[in-house]
Amino acid sequence: MTPGRHLAFRSFLFFWWGGLRVFIRRFAKCDDAVEQFTMSLTYFCPSCWHEVGSVNTCPNCGADLRAFSGRSYEEKLVLALRHPEPTVPIRAATILGKLKSEKAVGPLIEIAASAKDPYIQESAVEALGDIGDDQAIFCLDHLSREGAVRVRSAAERALKSLKAQQNAAKEQDSENMKRRNG
Repeated sequence: MTPGRHLAFRSFLFFWWGGLRVFIRRFAKCDDAVEQFTMSLTYFCPSCWHEVGSVNTCPNCGADLRAFSGRSYEEKLVLALRHPEPTVPIRAATILGKLKSEKAVGPLIEIAASAKDPYIQESAVEALGDIGDDQAIFCLDHLSREGAVRVRSAAERALKSLKAQQNAAKEQDSENMKRRNG
């Protein structure tokens, strides 16, 4: 670990474990403590989500884990849609929706249609509504009629949002045509 990283750990750190408050001062002075802290993290392969530890190649699928760091933030979020921990795909879908990621439309449609967890489906549907791509209309229409109540209502809201975006675009186009012809 570089000396610059040691400085990041020099502040006071608080940890709660089993109701006991442990106060550790100047954590980074001890390299063994920093190494133990780093080793306590769980690492997953971004391709197959197999637990990998601290290796450079996934023992399960053979993916080069060093290549992952070169991917864009958007690509990493799309990969996170398949993460086994349910809160991760929900956060990834929400962020992709806020970014209005066109690259994520296909994977979000797949997640919305195939996820077993209604909360994951709901977040994918909401993201599709935020992105506003016409490719999602068929999926959203289907989900507005079938599935969990929360997914149906999210799909209805997303369809309304998509239709409003389409109407606004049509109005903008007609105004532009009037200006050109007028």
